[in-house]
Order: sequence, then C-alpha cells, then structure tokens
Amino acid sequence: MVVSFVGIPGRLYESLPLIAGIILVLIALNGFADHYKDKSIFNKSLYGLIIMIVGIVAAVLIFVILIMPIAPELAKLDWTNTAAVREFIRKNLWVFSRTNYRGLFDGCHIHNHFSSVFQKIFRCVICTFWGENV
Repeated sequence: MVVSFVGIPGRLYESLPLIAGIILVLIALNGFADHYKDKSIFNKSLYGLIIMIVGIVAAVLIFVILIMPIAPELAKLDWTNTAAVREFIRKNLWVFSRTNYRGLFDGCHIHNHFSSVFQKIFRCVICTFWGENV
C-alpha cells in the first residue's frame, strides 16, 4: 500500500484507482476480521494506513521546509541548460557542505535524539494497540 500512495500527487485520474484499491483492500480485511471473529485484523491494517499517511505528509512537509530557502533561485534556473544546473548545485549545495560542518553535526545530533524519541513513542503505540511487548 505504501507504493500505491506515491501516485496520489499526480493526476487525479491516476490516483482514483489507487484510492479505490486501498478502500477495497480495507473492505476485504474487514471481511476477514468478521469471518475469523478477530477485529484486530482490520484495526491493525487501519492503524498502519493512518501511520503511513501521517509519514507521507510529514515527509512532504519536511521537503517543502528544506526547499523554501532556495526556492527563488530555483524559479530563475534554466533547467534545460545542464551547465547552469551543475553550477547551481555546485554553488548552493557544495558550499553548504564545505562551510557548515557544525550545522551538519548539529543536524545529525538532533536527528538522533528525535529518532530515538519517535522510536519509543512508536513502541508505546504498538504495545497499546496491539497488546504486544516489542
């Protein structure tokens, strides 16, 4: 189901069958849950779908936040000229990596803290909803 959500930002007629497929899979999983008299089958798939949607939204927001500082220069860039694109990358990204080692280190350090916190939160969610000790 994760791969099917990649097409949603595309054209509407391409994303509607993907959304319909996800809905049909959820209906089928609900039927399995009714047949086996185990509602956790449907609940776990629904929780997974919700977590996937939240993750995709978070990734898009992070990308937008990271691209905003160089957005004006990206708008002026001639994308058909490969030399200009190469020079833009060299000017904006290479200078950042050479001069901002402290910022890069701080970013990695903050990432490690956030990932450990999110891992603990995710484990608590799994233990709460699924009743399993992970």
